[in-house]
Amino acid sequence: MTYHYSPHTGELIATDNPADWMVSTDSPPPEFDNATAGCFWRDGTWVVVQATPQANPRIAAIDAEILALEAKAHRPTRDALAALAAQQPVDLTDAAKITEISEAIKVLRIERAAL
Repeated sequence: MTYHYSPHTGELIATDNPADWMVSTDSPPPEFDNATAGCFWRDGTWVVVQATPQANPRIAAIDAEILALEAKAHRPTRDALAALAAQQPVDLTDAAKITEISEAIKVLRIERAAL
C-alpha cells in the first residue's frame, strides 16, 4: 500500500486518490488517534506528534475585563466604605455603580467557567 504526505509539512494525507503534488511512500505510518495527534514524514520515517491544546484567548480577555471592572469599582467602594465608617450617608450613585459592576463581573465569571 502507498501512503501520501504533503511535501511542505510532511503531514500524512489519508486518501485513495492522491493529487499530483503529494509525495508517496510505501512505509506504513504507526497507528495514532487523528483526533489528538498528527503523523508527519520526517527524515525517512513517520513521527506521531500529539496535539497541544491552545489557550482559549477569550479566557485572557475575560480576565482582563474582570480586572478592569474591579479597578473601576475600587473608588466607589472605597468612598462608600469611608462614608459608612464616618457614619455618613452613602452616595447611592456609588452603590448603583458597585452593583452594576458586580453584576458585570458575575456574568463574565459565569462565561469563563463555561469555557
